[in-house]
Amino acid sequence: MKLFRIFVIAISVLLFFSSIPFAQSIKVGTWTGTMTPPNGETSDVRYDVKIIGDSLSITLISAAMGNFPLQDIQLEKGKLVFSWDPGLQIGCSLNLQNDGRYEGQCIDADGGKGKLTMVPPKG
Repeated sequence: MKLFRIFVIAISVLLFFSSIPFAQSIKVGTWTGTMTPPNGETSDVRYDVKIIGDSLSITLISAAMGNFPLQDIQLEKGKLVFSWDPGLQIGCSLNLQNDGRYEGQCIDADGGKGKLTMVPPKG
């Protein structure tokens, strides 16, 4: 009976951690990257990536525009999807690249298309 109880606890722990896919899939820390809005002027940005409790938290940091918490973050099967609002709602879908960075397109509420890249911290 004791062995069965240990087995149940071990399975429960494994199921709990498998329900948090991003915890193992994205590196915590300061990421770097670029942002190219629809007007085409590329600028450098940073991303503060944290795990808070069982939630993924990412803040986009732009010297020119300020700090923006990313919303509705989903990380599944090599794709990072989120939205953010610098005055106009923007939805982004970034694909994981072979070198570990994420890159993809963002579309604003007016249909304008831009691009974001996220490069993981070294080490």
